[in-house]
Amino acid sequence: MSLSCFEDLPLLGPEIRRMENPSWAEADFRCLIVRLSPFRDVEQSTSHLVLFDEVRKENLGAYIDFAFLPRTQERKALSKVGTSWFSGRISGRNPGDFDILLVSNAFALELVNLPYLFENSPIPPLASVREQAEKAPFVILGGSNASAAGSIVKESPQPGEAALDSLADGIFFGEGENSIGRIARTLCGSEASQAGRKDRLFQAGKEIPGFWPCRHSGGTHRVGNRQVGFKFRLHGVLLLLPGGLG
Repeated sequence: MSLSCFEDLPLLGPEIRRMENPSWAEADFRCLIVRLSPFRDVEQSTSHLVLFDEVRKENLGAYIDFAFLPRTQERKALSKVGTSWFSGRISGRNPGDFDILLVSNAFALELVNLPYLFENSPIPPLASVREQAEKAPFVILGGSNASAAGSIVKESPQPGEAALDSLADGIFFGEGENSIGRIARTLCGSEASQAGRKDRLFQAGKEIPGFWPCRHSGGTHRVGNRQVGFKFRLHGVLLLLPGGLG
């Protein structure tokens, strides 16, 4: 895909070289970091840069790209030629060509833009359908609005059971330090290649605090410095907040 549709291309020349991406074909896996707002609105934010650093630290052989919600005129141009709004800004690749999509959700209103991630893309919008697909990337959502992102999850009527379905395969609650790279490696790294999609998600949820594989676990937990805390349930997710009950 030509990148000429994007007027605010945030990464050019030296910046791209400093990312130290391998070639697309030789990469261990391919990761797309997605912002649900235009670049000009999140230019001062560091969330996508933190995600990049965390993934790169744990996965030197990963190809990492960025996608931002295009501006109005860009959206019109992309839709006219049937191209995804969230194509990689470096590779020009469709989101469906990647192995994992890390979606940064900063505030609730951004969630309105999440369904557009699946338009003009072969990615099924529901986690249950992606599980049956021959090839579909993992869709992982996190960010400061993660604990209020319950609208993308269809809860089980039985408390404590896994979600019936979700737009995301998993939701991460927390700052992401020393966790996001592990999630990417557990789901897409070479050691995970022999395991099925469900097993990889379950393993990540079991090993990484704060990660909830929506359809394969009844919840997740975060533990502070003390092994006690207040418990509450939000949209089927069990969170453990530090302090209070000791």
